[in-house]
Amino acid sequence: MPQRILSLEIGPAEVKAAVLQTSFRDYKVAGFFREALNGTAEEQIKQFVAAHSEPGDTILTALPGDRVTWRTLFLPFRDQKRLSQTVPFELENSVPFGLDEVVVDFQVLHRDASGSTVLAALVQRADLERHLALLQEIGADPKVVGIGPLAALNVLSLVPDLPPTYAFLDVGARSV
Repeated sequence: MPQRILSLEIGPAEVKAAVLQTSFRDYKVAGFFREALNGTAEEQIKQFVAAHSEPGDTILTALPGDRVTWRTLFLPFRDQKRLSQTVPFELENSVPFGLDEVVVDFQVLHRDASGSTVLAALVQRADLERHLALLQEIGADPKVVGIGPLAALNVLSLVPDLPPTYAFLDVGARSV
């Protein structure tokens, strides 16, 4: 059964979306969209989502990169449960607030006999709650919350015919 996926990133200056159409055997990028935000963001974002989504779409969202802190860590073990217990405490010394004020997640980048290299991400709980509240206000229920720059790179991996080496720059609407 065909499915549409709307990947949505709401930043301080713009909202961006990628729409994928999937089927049992294939997918295709149906479009990339972006719009500068001005004035009341909530209503503008609601109109943007309505213009680029359809009922039943799976919605993915990404927090802006400036709201997330990430670190690459090497830990001398490979066990997933132990990594889940240890990563937050490894990050605790890197941030000026307690673990009860943040949400932590990680992805294993590499495992070998000596241990695991992980990419750990941390966001203040209040920032995540504000992001989810905005989406709830506009009627969007995301299945996944990612991180802006990494989400964009994941979408680029779906683009056919990229050269083996390329640079990706997302300087944002107000950065230039």
